[in-house]
Amino acid sequence: MPTPAKLFDTHCHLFETGFEGPNGVRMPAHDEELDAYQRFRRSAGIEHSLVVGYDEGGYAGNSGYLGTLAATREWLSPLRFTPNGGEVATRASAYPGDPKHAEQLAAQLIAQASAGRAPSIVSLNAPPAAVAALTPAIRQLENTWFLIAHLGLPGPITNPAEVRDRLAPVLSLAGTANVTVKLSGQYAATTGGHPHTDVQPIVDTLAEVLGINALVWGSDFSPCLDFITFDQAVDCVLPAGVTTEEAHAIYFQNAHQNFELFAGANA
Repeated sequence: MPTPAKLFDTHCHLFETGFEGPNGVRMPAHDEELDAYQRFRRSAGIEHSLVVGYDEGGYAGNSGYLGTLAATREWLSPLRFTPNGGEVATRASAYPGDPKHAEQLAAQLIAQASAGRAPSIVSLNAPPAAVAALTPAIRQLENTWFLIAHLGLPGPITNPAEVRDRLAPVLSLAGTANVTVKLSGQYAATTGGHPHTDVQPIVDTLAEVLGINALVWGSDFSPCLDFITFDQAVDCVLPAGVTTEEAHAIYFQNAHQNFELFAGANA
């Protein structure tokens, strides 16, 4: 199926001096990564991008850099990094890697909502156990758009019968209107290379339980380039039997509608 003419990238990264992944792929010159992404977005037809901040280790200050970029680029919406135990920005990224940190984040989200400071958008890099700990907060903050990254981080699943058990916390959010799952980072849930056919049962289960309207596309630029090309990131695994209209919804319309709905909800 041809890729839709326009895309909404719900998950990319931009680092001032480049991201260095495990395989050593890096664009270290100042703004070289930005220039590369801008070429990709023009060629792929990306109309808007949620740029996920990450301020740990050698990437300290990334959120500030993204804020500077956004000031002169309407297509770029930065999601400010949330440190463990810290304030969650209006448009935020968070990386609760285990239930303990997820519980801390959930408490912070609920406290902010009670004080009238609920965020409008939160991108979550969270494995299933962390999603379980966050579920009460996700359900309570109805005016916050939660985007669960990278298929819910299930890791490779060699037995399709195990998909529902592995992703149970994510699947339990079926019918929760403020939740979408990004079909990004598929390389991290496969034991082989592109086209990542062993991810198909994961994608199909997400579509079956959550619905097509809960799925969105993300490139995971530039970390993805350690494993695949940008074109391969666009050519991701979609639900089996997806129609042209459903593909358009995943690549663009679902994210576009949610951004329009939630971006100003708590501004």
